[in-house]
Amino acid sequence: MRARRIVSRPAQTSTPWRALVGVIACVSVFDVTLGLTYPLLSLVLEGRGITAAWVGANAAMTPLGLVLTAPAVLPLAWRVGTWQLALLAIGLTATTLVLLRLIDDFAAWFCCASSWVARSASSLR
Repeated sequence: MRARRIVSRPAQTSTPWRALVGVIACVSVFDVTLGLTYPLLSLVLEGRGITAAWVGANAAMTPLGLVLTAPAVLPLAWRVGTWQLALLAIGLTATTLVLLRLIDDFAAWFCCASSWVARSASSLR
């Protein structure tokens, strides 16, 4: 008598398409916003007479802020929900860009951004 060979099939799982589309959309919006903001912000600051060194220091704040606040994203998403967190981030970005247009004092912007990054980093400890 011949033994039957049992072949196990991997469990079929469905792809969470809605979640995948949402993640891709959020990342795309973030990339487009960042891709447009960096060059435009540099041109705006240069037009205001800010030196290249300060424009570069200001540009370094975004990656620094991303690195320092990355550990807080998951706890915030758990606390407020991913959709609400995405909307909050979009709202804060839009508000910041509008305020940048309305407030011309670069020193105030740079000091506020630096102190916010420092507070964020100390609250993550």
